[in-house]
Amino acid sequence: QISLVIAFLLVGLIGYQRIKYNEQQAIWAGLAKETAHQLGTPISSLMGWLDILKDRLEDDEELNAISKDMQSDIERLKDISSRFGEIGSIPKRELMDISEVIHRAVLYFQKRLPNRQKHVEIIESYQNVPKVAVNENLLQWVIENLIRNSLDAIDKDTGRIHIKTEFDSKKKDVLIIYRDNGKGIPKKNRKKVFVPGYSTKKHGWGLGLAIVKRIIESYHNGHVKLLESDSKGSTFVIALPAGV
Repeated sequence: QISLVIAFLLVGLIGYQRIKYNEQQAIWAGLAKETAHQLGTPISSLMGWLDILKDRLEDDEELNAISKDMQSDIERLKDISSRFGEIGSIPKRELMDISEVIHRAVLYFQKRLPNRQKHVEIIESYQNVPKVAVNENLLQWVIENLIRNSLDAIDKDTGRIHIKTEFDSKKKDVLIIYRDNGKGIPKKNRKKVFVPGYSTKKHGWGLGLAIVKRIIESYHNGHVKLLESDSKGSTFVIALPAGV
């Protein structure tokens, strides 16, 4: 009888924890979708005002160039809003060349790196790899989160970020190998880097790498791991099934 009571209590506890977990997931998904909804109105308004400005700035090349950069940033806001809207849903995927997807994410940062105090160079090296079924918006979010983490971790005068793609013919995986020369992650904390809430930054929420893991593993059937990390930098490897 005691064993039955203990078993009953254990089942009840596991069930309760599962219910609480599902509630938390639903709350986060609902919050994300509401954020996307709230962003939609001001973004649409900004696009309208920008169209008016473009009509009046046709003869001013400098201001016209600025308006194009503003248009690019507004499009980026639309993408960000779309990302939040996809949380909690099954995202649409299509076969794409991930090297091109990564390059587009890198281009966005390269235009803004000269405005930072530290000099940071992003070096790309792409092999001819099979296409992968991905959601471009979400995969770019992965790359952006990794780059932002590196920019915070780089404590040297010259920062370097290397991104390359390879094909693992044995496992039929397309690999994204991401390396920076930041200060690295302490050995005792390496198992925590993908845990939501873990952060070494005072202003961080600790969601960047947790989002990376969720996007890769839950939405793309892939894997992500911290391959190595020391005072010379960190290396992450993302594996995505080819042609799936």
